[in-house]
Amino acid sequence: MLRLRQETLLSMFAITFLFLGGNAAVADDKIGAVQGKVNFKGKPIDEGKITFHLDNGQFVGCKIKNGDYKIDQVLCGARKVSVEAKGIPARYCSEETTPLSVEIAGGRQNMDFDLNE
Repeated sequence: MLRLRQETLLSMFAITFLFLGGNAAVADDKIGAVQGKVNFKGKPIDEGKITFHLDNGQFVGCKIKNGDYKIDQVLCGARKVSVEAKGIPARYCSEETTPLSVEIAGGRQNMDFDLNE
């Protein structure tokens, strides 16, 4: 019985280590933090959502509040950006149609977006 418990604990430890180790496998220099403002026709977007599209259908995003947004972890590289908010033209709302794209580098970056018709 004691041996079974030890094996169970060891297995749980190994699974936890693999899970945490897998998440830590991305080096800090491969992750950037992004913040900025999103305006439409020169005015801050009251409420909405901004999304940075990664590879393989994955994405990271956050809410836009009074034009401001902040995302702490975005994988570095070329990223398409979509914005969803009331009154925003449909082309900005989808990864397939958005004209917005950026290059994410390590560290903190300020990226403002000025949308128009």
